[in-house]
Amino acid sequence: MSPLDDLLSFRSMFDAVPHIVWIADANGQIVFLNRQFARYTGTADRSKLLVKSAGGIVEGVVHPEDAPHLIASFAYARATGMPHACEHRIRSATGDYRWFLDRANPWRNPATGEVLRWVGSSVDIHDRRLAEEGLRDLNATLERRVAERTAERNLLTQLIESTDVMVMAIDLGYRVLAINAANADEFQRIFGVRPRAGDNLLALLADRMEVLVMLTLSAPATVVVVVAGLRVLRLATAVWEVRLVE
Repeated sequence: MSPLDDLLSFRSMFDAVPHIVWIADANGQIVFLNRQFARYTGTADRSKLLVKSAGGIVEGVVHPEDAPHLIASFAYARATGMPHACEHRIRSATGDYRWFLDRANPWRNPATGEVLRWVGSSVDIHDRRLAEEGLRDLNATLERRVAERTAERNLLTQLIESTDVMVMAIDLGYRVLAINAANADEFQRIFGVRPRAGDNLLALLADRMEVLVMLTLSAPATVVVVVAGLRVLRLATAVWEVRLVE
């Protein structure tokens, strides 16, 4: 196969690739752009671009906000001989910008290791990038809402803990869901045991089951705990009662 045949085969192979493929020399001057670049950017004559450096082409089609980072990334790769990778936006023939992942590896002289060419590709990652940005926005929204709810809950907790009004909520199995210090103190004074969240009232008062029906004694405060769908321990003025709240 002649050198011309090799060249034609080379061009045909890379023109068939559905992604942008480019080759630059060791100094960064673009020596090849495949057909997909022309199709996407609307460039009619690729040969006019081959006299430009990679930076010159970047300034023409890459988003202005991304161009400095892309140029710096490729310059660093050429200076160190390390692979190049960068995400940036490329302007299409319609004027819209889409995100691409640009990668390039050095093509070295097998005998000396000297970098002769840089072979790169730019793959469209626009849809993936938008999905990632949408997920980040969603996470930020959820984190903000959690922070707001946490702040509200902390404020409510502080208010409940700082009041002398006794508050307790229990579930349908008589497990303590929440109890403030005032209620815990009074409960301990009356029954000799201090309940905590997670405790079961039936277990705590197993030897005093009569209190689960009704217990009347003097009390200095009035407490009403309202929790929808729960059995609630309710303390009315001067009366302790345990009722089933339907």
